[in-house]
Amino acid sequence: SPSNGINKEPALLFVSAASTRQVPWAAVALIAAAVIGAAALAALPLSRLVTRPLTDLSQAAGAIRSGDLGARASDDAPTEVAALARSFNEMAQELQASAVRRKQLTSDVAHELRSPLTNVRNHLDAIEDGLIPPTAEELATVGGEVDRLTGLVADLETLAAVDAHGLHLVPEPV
Repeated sequence: SPSNGINKEPALLFVSAASTRQVPWAAVALIAAAVIGAAALAALPLSRLVTRPLTDLSQAAGAIRSGDLGARASDDAPTEVAALARSFNEMAQELQASAVRRKQLTSDVAHELRSPLTNVRNHLDAIEDGLIPPTAEELATVGGEVDRLTGLVADLETLAAVDAHGLHLVPEPV
């Protein structure tokens, strides 16, 4: 027995690879599944908030492509999509107004061409039927209507050049 009170026997140390604490993998998997499920449920309405205005815009574009110039997109969306929808609606409004103007122009042109053609036809029929003689005065009347038609056709060619961007203005001081 030692005299200084220190025990000189070797201490035993045990080292083992086996851990006595186990990770509860079933609980971890259940918590992970719950978190993923909650995130998916939250993402559905958020994704719908973004995709609904884009779907609406796409449907309006399809309707216009099919000829419904009155179709419009809803502009109650997030800022950028709402700005796009407003621009789209302005473009659709211009297309609709252009179509109305085109129809009115077609109607006006038809009326303007019909009048001189009717006059020329009536004068020629009267001359052929012998109701009026083919005098210089009568031929001048018919020639005047032909000149009127020629002027209308020239105006239509000018409009076509404007539409095709083929008309170039040369500004000059006056």
